[in-house]
Amino acid sequence: MSLDKLHLKLGKALVLLHKDEPDNAYKELTVIINELVKTNTPLHNEEANDLLIVSCLERVNLSYEKKKFQEFLYDVQLLQKLNYDIYSNSDLALKKL
Repeated sequence: MSLDKLHLKLGKALVLLHKDEPDNAYKELTVIINELVKTNTPLHNEEANDLLIVSCLERVNLSYEKKKFQEFLYDVQLLQKLNYDIYSNSDLALKKL
């Protein structure tokens, strides 16, 4: 899937969040994350890396709210692999504790 299509999916997920449809937003974010992880694109492309980070951050919040702790930990580990400083995000750091 192209980065343009993934950006559109992220936009759709954010709209779904604002429409209070977290389950549908979670599905869209999962598609984005799985696609980027599967292709390893973020390793070679800064735009894809940023897209993956934003998608993970949004899904982390949803996972935490839905008590999907396995998924929460997966996303936190993925963020750390992407060299995202999870402790710079105080909300995320507190959730991880």
